[in-house]
Amino acid sequence: MMTAVLVGSLLAQGAEYSLSVAAAMGDRERVEQILAVDPDAVHRLDTARVSPLARAARGGYLSIVQLLLDRGADPNRPEECAPEGRALYEACCGNHRELAQLLLERGANPNAGVDSCECCLTICEVAHGEQARGLQKLLESRGALRPPYRMTTEELKQALRERWPVVGHEEFLGCALRGCDAEMLDLLLQWIPDVLSQMEVADELTALQDPEVLARLLDLGLDPTQPDWEGATLLERCRAETGHPLPGLWAGK
Repeated sequence: MMTAVLVGSLLAQGAEYSLSVAAAMGDRERVEQILAVDPDAVHRLDTARVSPLARAARGGYLSIVQLLLDRGADPNRPEECAPEGRALYEACCGNHRELAQLLLERGANPNAGVDSCECCLTICEVAHGEQARGLQKLLESRGALRPPYRMTTEELKQALRERWPVVGHEEFLGCALRGCDAEMLDLLLQWIPDVLSQMEVADELTALQDPEVLARLLDLGLDPTQPDWEGATLLERCRAETGHPLPGLWAGK
């Protein structure tokens, strides 16, 4: 209600009643008016780089989402912090199952997510608990995978043993390293032969709690002076973290 009052006040002061605003407000009449004059508006992101489709999905406005899709909106178009589209994620945030089903039928990626904010499969559980189980089952039936950051160490090992598709997830290696023991390292080396070259060395390895695993990685050729994406090295991070169990390995280096 407060949002509607604020929007109404801004419009009264001359603010542009854009497609994204109309979609977010659930104003189908205005959406239709804009698209009648400017059909290409359905493809454009707003100034926050969010699509009208995602705005409508967030509000749970099924008829507007369907209209936008019928007019050519792409549910997988990259948006701000959402490289695989944001509409399905927003639908999952609200536990809008019927809307999510429509988006999936129109090709939305069931594994999409927002940077540092979970993915479709997990955000609905975070926001709605058991009430979201039906939506989760729908997502899983369309290929949604539980992300590695929501898996236990044993589940990560099982994924490696059985070569689950989640092994290809961009965060799998980092999650596996955080709970890495000798068995996990053996599995990683078996299934990801170039594992050393794939590591964000300092960022991921400072989470290791097993000095023997790190010692073995060093024997395999791990370079502790290789900078990560922030420009820091594993050696620098270990030395900077007071109380971390690994700095003792660096004596004399």
